[in-house]
Amino acid sequence: MKFPTRENIDRWMFDYTEGNLSTEQETLLENYILNNPDLDVDLDAWQMASVSTEELVFVDKEKAYKKRRLLPYFIGAFSALLVFSMLLWNYNQQQSNRQQQVAQSGSTASKTIKSSATTGNTTNSVSSSTNISTEQNLVNGANALANDFADKFGISAEQAAGIIASMSPQKDWYQNVRLAELVMMAYKDNPVMTQSMIDYQKTVNEKGLYDGATSPGKKLKKAEKAYSESRTKLNKEVLEKAKVKMEEAIVKTNAVITMLDKYVGKKLNDTPQYVQPYMVRTYHEVNTTKDY
Repeated sequence: MKFPTRENIDRWMFDYTEGNLSTEQETLLENYILNNPDLDVDLDAWQMASVSTEELVFVDKEKAYKKRRLLPYFIGAFSALLVFSMLLWNYNQQQSNRQQQVAQSGSTASKTIKSSATTGNTTNSVSSSTNISTEQNLVNGANALANDFADKFGISAEQAAGIIASMSPQKDWYQNVRLAELVMMAYKDNPVMTQSMIDYQKTVNEKGLYDGATSPGKKLKKAEKAYSESRTKLNKEVLEKAKVKMEEAIVKTNAVITMLDKYVGKKLNDTPQYVQPYMVRTYHEVNTTKDY
């Protein structure tokens, strides 16, 4: 679990709320959520579901013990055994009756099966053949595509297939293929980090702060409006919390830009792995199209 993805995001959020992540891992997750603001509400849900454990100390717990008589337990156990025995006997009787019925109807059933065998086999054969043919066409098409990408971008077919698979969650097939192609294209082009790419990342950060119903900016505006209409203690607490969340989000987005500034002029393959996703996206956003 090196990096957060759509497939493992729940595990990352769980470890985040439980305090199991390192400082570097927390930064990776926070940056990932900033670039995927729809996940912010999920993180809030994880944090709300987290329960702190407190040690409970019982004073004079011996006094809470109550001596129980054993006779009622013996009576209950005997009753349960009697009921179980009756049920078992009834089950055995039913099984015996069913076996007799099966034996009596066996000859009739075999005749019916023989008479319909020819028609049934023909229908099943056609259905199975159609399913196999469709599945095989899909497999062959995906295999051919992976081989084409391998030749085009100088990688193995297995690597191409792996990249296609990693881009597939929540995407239709054509969008899946185009995104995979853009990733492979970026690593072949090995672009240099430019100021225009960083400027684009700033716009992404800005949208993450203010766009979307769960963005910290929208939550802050909603809290401000609620407090202006009704200055209750609860509304004030919500407003203060929203301000803190907004400040934290701004600090995180600024940290992303500061990090990327260090790699201006560096090539993609010469940067750390945690920088490369930003470079791949911003490179294509600035220089190519995602049309498919």
